[in-house]
Amino acid sequence: ALMFGLYVLIRHLERTRTWGFLQAKFSAEWRSKGAGFALLMVLLVGAALLTQALDLTYVVGAFYAGVLVTHKTAGPSAHRSISTVFDTISWGFFIPLFFAFVGVQMNLRLLDSPGLIAILAALV
Repeated sequence: ALMFGLYVLIRHLERTRTWGFLQAKFSAEWRSKGAGFALLMVLLVGAALLTQALDLTYVVGAFYAGVLVTHKTAGPSAHRSISTVFDTISWGFFIPLFFAFVGVQMNLRLLDSPGLIAILAALV
């Protein structure tokens, strides 16, 4: 609900043309690629921690924070440069780490049934 409220707030600011003023003010101060990426990481980690505190998984918060970063909210050139760096780090580090955590938490006793093993073998 909090992430949805933030999304609605950003959309409202875009419609009332306030977002352009805020974007121009902050883009003048945050011109470097590193600063934009740091701001994005703070947003993602903050949203992840918030959803984890609300007894949701951290992935949900990071996903919704990523949804909020668009061409309109970040600006086209900043969005392009941040996306390039973020995609590299995501596919090289975060996504494998996520699948490692999921694999470690998997209950292998669920695969004890011979019928289930036959179904999985048939699917592969």
